[in-house]
Parts: sequence; C-alpha cells; structure tokens
Amino acid sequence: MLETKLEKENLFFWLCRIGEQFQTAFLVLDTVNHRILYANNIFTELTGHITDDVKNQTFESILQFGSTDWNSKREVLCRRKDGSALLIDVLRQPFFDDEGNHIFDVMIFHEKNHKIPNQLEYIDPISGLTDYEFFLNQLQKKIGKNTTGFVLLIQPTNYLQIIHFLKNAQLSLLQKEIEKRIRSELSDIEIIISKTSEASLIVFGICHEDKIEHYTKKLSEIKNQSFIINQMELFISFNIGVVSLSYFTGNIHELAHFADIALNVAKKSPGNTIVSYKEEYGIEIEKTMELQNELIRAIQNREIAVHLQPKVKIGTGEVEGFEALARWHSKQLGVVSPAVFIEVAESLGQIKELDSLIIEQVLQWLRKRKERNQRLYQVAVNISPSHFYTPTFVEDLIGLTNLYGIDPKYLKLEITESICLVDIERANSILQSLQKFGFENSVDDFGVGFSSLSYLMNLPISEIKIARNFVNKVHDDKGRIIVQSIIQMAKNMGLHTVAEGIETREQLQLIHKMECPTAQGFYFYKPMPIENVDQLIK
Repeated sequence: MLETKLEKENLFFWLCRIGEQFQTAFLVLDTVNHRILYANNIFTELTGHITDDVKNQTFESILQFGSTDWNSKREVLCRRKDGSALLIDVLRQPFFDDEGNHIFDVMIFHEKNHKIPNQLEYIDPISGLTDYEFFLNQLQKKIGKNTTGFVLLIQPTNYLQIIHFLKNAQLSLLQKEIEKRIRSELSDIEIIISKTSEASLIVFGICHEDKIEHYTKKLSEIKNQSFIINQMELFISFNIGVVSLSYFTGNIHELAHFADIALNVAKKSPGNTIVSYKEEYGIEIEKTMELQNELIRAIQNREIAVHLQPKVKIGTGEVEGFEALARWHSKQLGVVSPAVFIEVAESLGQIKELDSLIIEQVLQWLRKRKERNQRLYQVAVNISPSHFYTPTFVEDLIGLTNLYGIDPKYLKLEITESICLVDIERANSILQSLQKFGFENSVDDFGVGFSSLSYLMNLPISEIKIARNFVNKVHDDKGRIIVQSIIQMAKNMGLHTVAEGIETREQLQLIHKMECPTAQGFYFYKPMPIENVDQLIK
C-alpha cells in the first residue's frame, strides 16, 4: 500500500513508466476531451505516430468508433500515419485518485491478425471520418432480413455556399462536429456514420420501425446551436433524406440510393427539412431522368419544332408578325409541355442550344420565303436569361443572321424583366449592341415581375407585351385601370404595345378602346406549324 497520497502528477509519472514496459500499444488520455497525453514505443511501431505527433490530439482522430461507448473491449478501425488502416482490439481502463476523481484513461490495444479490405484503406486525415465504401462494408455486415432501422443522408441546406466559403480542412472539421452532434442525439442506439462528400454524411441506425421518425426528428436539434470552426461561428440548417430498412431487398447500394432520392426531395423545400422515402419519389426521379435524356437527344437530333403564333393589328385584323414558340412531340414521351421541357433545359444547361435551335428554324423559314420572293415578317423569339448573358451572345446571333442572309430587323428578341434585374449595366450594353446591328428588343410578360420604369426609360426597348394575367382581368375595374395605364405609358414613351392572351371578343373590344395597336391570342390564332403559316399568309 502506498503511504503517500496518490496525486495526479505522480499517477501520470507511474503510468508512463508502466507504459514503457508494456509490449502492446499503450496510451494515456485526459478524461475531458479524450486528448492523448502519452504514447509508448509499441504504439509508434504499430501506427507510425510518435508521441509528439499525437500529443493533445483527440483519441477519436486516431481511432474510429461505431459509438461513443468504449468502456468495454471492442474492435475498432485505426489510421496509421501513412494513411493506411488497420483493425485493432481496444480496452479502456479508467484511473482515479485517492479522492475518487476520474483523472486519466489508459487505452491498451493490439492489431488484429486479419487484414482490412482495400476499400477501407482511406480515412479522412482531418475529420477522422471513414469513407463511403467503409460505410457500405459495415452496413453489409450489420443488415439482415430481420434488422430494423434506417439509412439517412444529412446535408447542410446551403451546402454549396459552405463548400465555397470553407477550406477543405475547415469542411472536415465541420463534418466532425456534425458527426459528434449526431452521435449525441442518437446515443441510445447503434449507429454507423461516414462521409459521402465534402458536406454530406450518411448514417445507419438500428431501431424499431416505429421509432424511426422519433430518431430522425431528434436530428433536427443539431441546428439549434452554432458550429465553431477555427473561431468562425456558423448557424446551419439541414436537409435529411431517410429510408426505412423495410425497403431493403438485398442491395445496400439501392438502399443508399433511396436515401439520396429522399434527400433531393427535401432540398426542394426551404429550411430544416426531413423527408422519408416513398416509392412514388423513385418513380418521379426515373421519369425526370428519362425526360432529361430524351430532351438532350431531341435537341441534338433537332426534334424540337417551331410553331408560330400570329400577332394581329387590332384595327384591321391583318397579321403583322409572329412569335416563335417551341413545341416537342417526343416519340417516347408524347407531347411534352413547353413549361416542362424549357425548365428542364435550363436545369441541364441546354437552354442556349434550345434557343439557338428555335432561332435557326425561324431564319430557315425566312430564307425560304426570301428565296421565293415572298413577303418577310418579323418574328419574335424568346431568349432565356442564361443565354442572354453568354459572352458570345451578340456575336453568335449576328453570325446566324449572316449565315442565312436575313436582315436582323426581321428578328425581334423577347426578354423578360428578370433579365434586366441580373445586371442592369451589362443588359444595357448587350441590348445597345443588338440595336446597333438592327435587332429590335421586346419585354415579354410586362408587369408580372419586378417592373421598373427606370429600365424602360434607359434601355433600348421598342416594345412591351402586356402579360395575359392582366388581360384576363381587363373586364374588372382594377384590371382595366392597370392595362389602360400600361398602354398609355408605352404610347407616351414611344413604345409599341402588344396585348397577349386575347381569348374573347369582350377582351378584344376593351383593349381596342384603350388604343392598344396589336393583339395576340387564341381569339385570332393558335400557334401553328410553319407549313400552316405559309398557307395563312400566301
């Protein structure tokens, strides 16, 4: 029995002396943050880390635990200094002073005889998190026919900004902090956590089926406190996609894919969102992917057709021009609405190709009429914002009109108000260039966006098209006042006005009384194939 009081400093000295004699890896840790205070020579031989390498690092940065409970002997994954990995058995022994205070932990471990599969050779050196392949390997071992629980993907709602804002090391630290909070919230069930990308984590949890919602909702609590990364304070919301193991059919990759589908659905909603996988989500994703693939083929094979809708002089009923509208009749999908495929083209980055395809068909039609010595009509073509701001937009447009030998005055470019809000100075420069080369510019759907009189005054616009939303309400007092005001304002500014969406005689008569010169809508003509247009105006 020791006759002197066992103080913390003395205990640490004797633990280090004992560690030097051990023929197995031996660590001494503090009890607050699990930071390594001492490592013996066998630890260095096994891992490649000397004491100075790991001193004051957290134990978890070296070893990967499946849970925070490491009081008993367990098998864990360890990262060597060279980045390779090994499986080890670990035993923890707490040490107390004479007053019963828990002052140190000793960790004793040795290497397992079997080798780790190659896919487990990488562990993130900063966060200490295992990779996706490790996760799948462990999931395959744990899951069975009678296993109940979940797989979920968790990602910051503003993950793109976070990736751009933080450096790689900071991202890893953030992921480690997120992992710690997940473990804290799910401490009463067995879980596996790995990283799937710079900002996402994947989690496997074992619990009763009726408890899945309870545990996933608990994860929404991790946003309530800020994250401190290298003295930076971040408040982060999360999107979570979760799938029950009841959907498991033997393919773990499919299970992770279902969680990813649910995450993508969650990302469509603002704020902190949790979405559980449903079969209809998968069907919807498949349909979307099919639509995307078919659209790319349709653009490449020039299957998107142009229909022209006449613009009519209200006073005489004479056709004065046309608007070009994209139409798609897919062999696989049937008729696809422009509202659908134009949005998909935007999301795929194919909208420039789609716009250009429409413009070329218009120019081809005009060239044929020119070759036959027939009258040429001005055709308005809608231009998307992303295409409009392409650096070579004006140059490409001039090149096409030169290629087909068509005077630019026969091509009117319809833009929306939102284009001007992106970069008003750049928009002005582009529109000035277009006007200089003879193109006319029109503002489509005037009034439905963030209308500003300043851009009408300062930008080279020759026409505004009154949105059909207002035309539909022209018989109401307020609607009539708005339409009348737009027409009068345009007239005072020397701008041509077109009323869109005329469908009834009453609408036409009211618009005519307001002295709107031009109208467009089903009351006159529906959009029609080009060959029908030739019959109309021959």
